[in-house]
Amino acid sequence: MNTTNQAEAIWIAGGDQFNYINYWKGTLMQRALNERILQGVPIGGTSAGLDVLAQFIYSALLNKGMTSSEGLADPFNKCITLDRDLVNLSILQGLIGDAA
Repeated sequence: MNTTNQAEAIWIAGGDQFNYINYWKGTLMQRALNERILQGVPIGGTSAGLDVLAQFIYSALLNKGMTSSEGLADPFNKCITLDRDLVNLSILQGLIGDAA
């Protein structure tokens, strides 16, 4: 059994949001997170842990840092990779997560 199924609160640490997407999307972990959210369990995170809670996620697929000015100057840069819907947190629907 996934220990997430018993959690009274969930906190996702910072790190690399691509790892969360890569290792959790389409797995029992993703399912457990969404089930706990539906049950009203509080969930939060810092940095990458916060990013993955939004509907749209800066996924950092190419793992290259980018400044806001670089991203605004070229929003179609190949280093801007997005993913979506790791969790279903209604308050963050329609938002792009980027806590940097």
